[in-house]
Amino acid sequence: MSRIVFAWELGDNFGHLYRMLPIAEALLARGHQVSFIVNHLTAAQAILAPRGIPFLPAPALRAPHELNRDIASYADILARTGFTQATALHGMMTAWRHLHGLLQTDVVVLEHAPAALIAARMLGLKTVHIGTGFTIPPAVAPMPCFRPWRPDLAAALATTECKVLATINTVLATHGHAAAASLSEALQTDRTILLTLPELDHYPAANRSHAVLASPLQHHAEGQTVHWQQARLPRIFMYLRQHPWLPEVLDLLAATNVEVIAMIPDIPESLLQRHAGSRRLRIYRQPLNLQALLPACELAITHGGHGTTADCLQHGVPMLLLPVHIEQLLITARVAAAGAGQGILPDAVENAFGQVLQTQLTDASFTLAAHQIASRHAKANPAQTLATLIEIIESLAIAAATSD
Repeated sequence: MSRIVFAWELGDNFGHLYRMLPIAEALLARGHQVSFIVNHLTAAQAILAPRGIPFLPAPALRAPHELNRDIASYADILARTGFTQATALHGMMTAWRHLHGLLQTDVVVLEHAPAALIAARMLGLKTVHIGTGFTIPPAVAPMPCFRPWRPDLAAALATTECKVLATINTVLATHGHAAAASLSEALQTDRTILLTLPELDHYPAANRSHAVLASPLQHHAEGQTVHWQQARLPRIFMYLRQHPWLPEVLDLLAATNVEVIAMIPDIPESLLQRHAGSRRLRIYRQPLNLQALLPACELAITHGGHGTTADCLQHGVPMLLLPVHIEQLLITARVAAAGAGQGILPDAVENAFGQVLQTQLTDASFTLAAHQIASRHAKANPAQTLATLIEIIESLAIAAATSD
């Protein structure tokens, strides 16, 4: 039996946790000891606690460090979370070291957990990095800008990356470790697994030779199962959060001759009641089983989260995307580039939603493009992906035991 620790440090989307969950459950079934260290205790209580999986809070800064400009690279993300402050970073490293000592870790599975990654390397622990293109940037120096329309940020990005690397090297030197020549080198792991579709890589032109590309693990097979009821109407699945434009979007959908099944976890009670009793617009706060909904779905309206987008495209469902942050905007750009959907920026939703919706419902080219993506990935095998991950983790655990 090996002791496997799953580390999730940055990001609020529950998809980070759902991506790790099937791996953890498979390891538990094989007799390993599994623990989670997470940055979102509410998510852990909802997802891990019912399964009896232990979890602890991840070390983090009390308040993020402000850059006073748009975040535009992975180095910027690190800078905002304490990687330019030697004392803060040293504190996070010390906390991670104590956590691993407490848990007697053999292997660390990392999902958007850069401080945990560096701490694990300092301790000589075996590491497996999983995630999407956004959380696993290309292994290049300097790290690429994910706002290429902002060439004016080039100097600021270079300065920030140098500061981040210098801070990491200061901490490494304190513990007797050699300096890293680049930020990518500092973030190296034993194995790196990109769980994405090539069409959804946030860095489409990047050299990904350092990573294994594997089909995404399905993480929306749980939840309440609901069924389509209007056989003759276009069927729309919607997964959104509360935003100022949400009432207008719902009102417009309610007035359109379509059937909508919507998952809106934080919808205000007054807005929920406004549409209560509708047969063509049903709204749920709780998670829904997408694997039951998507095969007969004709359009998905989401913010552009990676997991839901991958699920939709693998089922051949075109998308209308309403991104609210940069990671979702990059996914939106990838879907649009593939011809499988359109996006609307936050400031334009109220004015443009109706017209874009009608275009999506009447232009068959979006459905054709989505079907072509689904066809390319028809042989994708999440079960095989999971088996490969388990094999990798167990082989590293054996290597860790051999080196002790």
